[in-house]
Amino acid sequence: MRHDRVEVIARIIYEFEQLEQLVACLTDEDWSHSLLRLKGKDPWTVKDALAHIRHWKADAGRSI
Repeated sequence: MRHDRVEVIARIIYEFEQLEQLVACLTDEDWSHSLLRLKGKDPWTVKDALAHIRHWKADAGRSI
């Protein structure tokens, strides 16, 4: 399946909007909640995971 620039940009915008809605509902306690990780991996919190997602999405957006 071939993706065109307009479709990819629209999808990125939609995904950011969905992520923003989820993040807006988080409490201070939610941000520090530990996530399950594979044995031997550094522990992550919700904040760590969201920072990772945000960086990846921003990087993908810049490359378009």
